[in-house]
Amino acid sequence: MRNRSERLLGYAFVAAQSALFVVIFAPRRRRPGVQPPARRSVALRATAGLAIGTGAVVAVAGARELGADLTPMPLPREGSRLRTGGAYAVVRHPVYTGAMAASAVRGLTAGGRVRPAAAAALCALLVVKAGWEERQLRARFPDYPAYARRTPRFVPRLRAR
Repeated sequence: MRNRSERLLGYAFVAAQSALFVVIFAPRRRRPGVQPPARRSVALRATAGLAIGTGAVVAVAGARELGADLTPMPLPREGSRLRTGGAYAVVRHPVYTGAMAASAVRGLTAGGRVRPAAAAALCALLVVKAGWEERQLRARFPDYPAYARRTPRFVPRLRAR
């Protein structure tokens, strides 16, 4: 059984990231009498859409590999196993990597000041959450330190052929 402070911190991470996702991805509200921002070029919108979609695919791939062990809480489930294959062979946190990529692109291309700030805050939060989660994984799985040494946290290594 996890102690109360671990669970509360886990819930705080989840609540904060959920609120930031809403700010970043919620449709823009049009206020009466306010001129809408200039439309971005088709090329920029298409590139941003492709980048956001790619981030979503990476996050979904990581989530699918976790299967029933998927949880927004940064605490490993009882009876779960360490995943080191598939997307987890490329980066240790593919769900966070995809979420950060999609959020950063959305924040930078949506215009205004709030969404870019929320995207930066979400990325910072996920970095902190991943570090805290990794301490939990190290305590739970004896093989985690070796896995962490050979696998980057968020950004895949480029390998020469």
